Parts: sequence; structure tokens; C-alpha cells
Amino acid sequence: MKILADIFIVNRWQRSCTMTHLRSAALLLALCSTGSAQYAITEYSAGITPGSVPFGITAGPDGALWFTESVGNRIGRITTAGVISEYSSGLSANSNPSGIAAGPDGALWFTEAANRIGRITTGGVITEYSLTWGPSSAITAGPDGALWFTESSSNRIGRITTGGVVTDYYVFPKTLYYGIAAGSDGALWFTMIFAGHDGWIGRITTGGVVNWYSTGLSANSGPNGIAAGPDGALWFTESSSNQIGRITTGGVVNEYSTGLSANSGLSGIAAGPDGALWFTEGAGRIGRITAAGTQPISTPALSTWVMLLLAALLATTAAIQLRRRTPLYGPIISHSLPTERRKVARCAPESFA
Repeated sequence: MKILADIFIVNRWQRSCTMTHLRSAALLLALCSTGSAQYAITEYSAGITPGSVPFGITAGPDGALWFTESVGNRIGRITTAGVISEYSSGLSANSNPSGIAAGPDGALWFTEAANRIGRITTGGVITEYSLTWGPSSAITAGPDGALWFTESSSNRIGRITTGGVVTDYYVFPKTLYYGIAAGSDGALWFTMIFAGHDGWIGRITTGGVVNWYSTGLSANSGPNGIAAGPDGALWFTESSSNQIGRITTGGVVNEYSTGLSANSGLSGIAAGPDGALWFTEGAGRIGRITAAGTQPISTPALSTWVMLLLAALLATTAAIQLRRRTPLYGPIISHSLPTERRKVARCAPESFA
């Protein structure tokens, strides 16, 4: 991290210099405390139809979170205060909605197991569109103004415009594709699951260049939903290992589980308007995880220990200053971390009207 302000400020009043040291020590201690209390999880269930199995989730343009109920055949809405509403009028029977995303047209777009893409306005009006390939799973708004979605059984990543033009990219054989999200790097990130629940995190550019990552993922993790976080990283659910994962655009992975109920059935995840990540649990709950930190809670970063030591030194020198009343000066500390990326393959598009 970088400390961008001079924390040693000396003026002609020695006491003012001493108080500056004390304030600097307090600031560093506060930063260290923020780094160690990195996330907190809350769950909501009141208002969700029992047995409906919440699946995909996304932030809506109305300041609420919208989610699918795959077994209950409904689209749900939850405010950041936890108030839940459900919609079903206009959905075909047994449509099994799964992924959902806010579209560039101000509506919510979702996938259906019956080879359709659905659209719901914030007023609850639903429209459905048929697909050539399918069934589709997750969906997201891309950086090109279209909607991108995964086709879980046809080994493809799909793209649909708001006018209904579909393009498909064949990615990797014998693989199930689930979540997909637009990343801060201008590419689409998606989850991939193989037999036995081993999984990768994949990345595809709007031109069809693909690369994938597996280092740092738990064995049999079963990555599922994925979303861009407010910290510039991608956050995803691990349905088999019951964890929340985080991957940077450079491919560095962290995993979190403290606060999650056992066998919660993690599925969709989305960044909320409150700066947190919200996710669905098949056990009938909606979860929330904050994104304040970038290290596992049990492993403080080296910079945290450096700041703690510096804070202690500042407090000690401030106490000495009260007796000696002589001005002190000190350095500013900064560091940065490298990232890397591997290009693997290019996919050929298949277009359909």
C-alpha cells in the first residue's frame, strides 16, 4: 500500500509536533485494525418462499438486489435492509431461472434452463426470448453494450444484444460453465467445473481470447457464481467447498469461509450498492460479505506488521517528546505488488439471428 500524506508534520510549536505523532500513531493503528477485520457475513430468509432455492443475484438499477429462485420459478428482489419481494407473472412454467444481470437498457436479464433468456423490468414485467443453443446458466452485461452468458452443457460462451442477435464462442470441451461477470480489465470472467467438482476461473476478451486460472483454488471447490467487486477483483462462490473466493485480474486467489453456515449451497453473487458482495444460498438464505480486505483474515499482510511497529515507535517517540520537547522527522513508506497474465486460446464466433 502507499501512505500518500506526510505523517510527520513539525511546526514551530513543539507540542503541536508531539500531538501530530500521536495522531499518526492512532491513524496507523486504525488502518491496521481495518486490515484485520476484513469481512462479516449476514444471512436473510424472511420473505423467501420455502424450497424456492435462490440462485443468481445482481444489483439492480433501483438500488436493490435482484435474484432468481430456480425451483420456485420466481424472480426475487431484496433491499439492502433485507425486505424481500417475489415476481412470477409472465414466466413460463418450469423455466427454472438461474443467472441474472442488470442490462444496459435499465431492465434485469436472466437465463432459463429451457433454452430461453428472460427480461424483467423493475416494475415486474417479464418478457422471454428463445435461444438456438442451451440451456444457459449465468449472464452479465458486457463492456460492449451486450449481454454475455454461459451455456452450461454446450461448451460455449454466448452473447446477446438487447435486439436479440446471438453469437456463440466454443471454449473448452467436456466442461460446465456457470457464472460470468464483466471484470475491471474489460474482459469477461467465468467459472468452469469439471467432473469431480474441480474447477478453474476463466477469462475471455470481447474478441474471443481465452485464458484460465486454477492456482489457489481448493480441491473440489466447485466454483459457481462470480461478480466484479468494488475492489477491482472478481468474487465467486464455491458451492462444493462452501467458501467465498476472490481472484485479482492477475490471477491471485484468496478464499473465505468464517461466518458461513455449513452446507449453505452457495450459488450466485453480486456487488451491492452498499459496497458489499451479496450471495444466494440454496438452503434458503441471502448472504452478505464485506470487501474491505485483500488478505485472508487469519494471515495479516507484512505491511500490516510494519504499520503496527511504526505506530508503536511513533507513540514511544511522542512520549519522549513530551519530556525533551525537540522536533522529530521521519520517512514515508510505500510498496506495490506485481501481476501477470497468460494468453491461451482464441475462440471462433458463431452468429445466429
